Amino acid sequence: MEGLERAALTPEPLDPDGFNPDVELPYGLTADQVGLAMQDFLNFLRYINEELHTRDIARQELLMEPAGFSGLVGALGVETRELLDD
Repeated sequence: MEGLERAALTPEPLDPDGFNPDVELPYGLTADQVGLAMQDFLNFLRYINEELHTRDIARQELLMEPAGFSGLVGALGVETRELLDD
């Protein structure tokens, strides 16, 4: 199980071809911005999970209730969006 848990600490990389560059998004968002926000979230999650792993604590996504994890994803997405506006 240790090998699977260790592998879960590294999220799959985003596929840049997986984004539709012509998509119409609200609030002036672009597909590139969504990709950047997703990558920022994956980087955050990897950082947190690696730190938890060093302390023998379960991964973040296993510790949180689904609604709480969803809220975390949304909050970090908004934060990233605000950073992109600067």
